[in-house]
Amino acid sequence: MNCEHCGNELGLSSQQKKYCNNSCKQKAAHNRKTDSLYDASCIEIKKYSVDIWASAVSLSVEYGVCPKSVQRGLESCKLARVDYSYYINRYLKKDGTPMNKDVDAISRELQRDSRDKKWVSNPTTSIM
Repeated sequence: MNCEHCGNELGLSSQQKKYCNNSCKQKAAHNRKTDSLYDASCIEIKKYSVDIWASAVSLSVEYGVCPKSVQRGLESCKLARVDYSYYINRYLKKDGTPMNKDVDAISRELQRDSRDKKWVSNPTTSIM
């Protein structure tokens, strides 16, 4: 059996002990207390918003593209369970990332749905 703090082997007579000495026991207790503290190092700032629309707007400004197309791309990634970086790298940075067939199919379907909704809500042709 080994000490839970330093890993040193405990003697045969110390089957009930978890630590090799009081110093290790105190250091382990101190580590448990400091592990649960919350400070500025616990805060993680994300590069892009978790909200799809906010991310689409910021990316469209950064890359000079339509926010609706970026939103559709990010939604496609989310539905295909692919990281947003795929869309950013392939379609905004154009770095040669190989095509993901699932994202591509979902994006086309979202685009078709969007067109259908526009036509139904505001048809450009009149039926006589």
